[in-house]
Amino acid sequence: METMEPTVESGQPPVQGEAGSAESAGAVRICILTFGRESLAIDLNQVLEVFKIDSITPVPGMPPVLVGVANIRGSIVPVVDLHPSLGLPSVTVPRYAVVVEHGARDVGILVNDVPEIQTAAVEDLQEMSSGEEAGACPFLSVALNTDGRTIGMMDVSRLLVMIEGKVDR
Repeated sequence: METMEPTVESGQPPVQGEAGSAESAGAVRICILTFGRESLAIDLNQVLEVFKIDSITPVPGMPPVLVGVANIRGSIVPVVDLHPSLGLPSVTVPRYAVVVEHGARDVGILVNDVPEIQTAAVEDLQEMSSGEEAGACPFLSVALNTDGRTIGMMDVSRLLVMIEGKVDR
């Protein structure tokens, strides 16, 4: 599998190859994100950028998963901490956030690291059973088998529903 290092320091999104080239060959480009000891994957097409956290402004009265907002080059982006949803302690000193998009909405996700970007074959993606996706991680819908390990793949639309408080945790 091909592995590239994302350009985290520059604040620019990772460079992708020709648009649609991986998808047309029965493959998907994914970004692996680490949350403490856990890893999750996300479709690279939904990742806008990775940036270092300077500051997060808390917003009172928001769902617990929403830790505040960040100013990213003049745009205010809500920032979420998924660590508690994964059974991990909240991030006390966040290092990075990954900005993902879904339609006209963007959201920053606190991560410990973005160790790799790779191409995964479509046949390596498997739908999770309702028992696997139920409970603490309603934003996971697909399991990815890569490099001898199975990791969950985030569904950004489900994540946004959870943030809005429409999914029971």
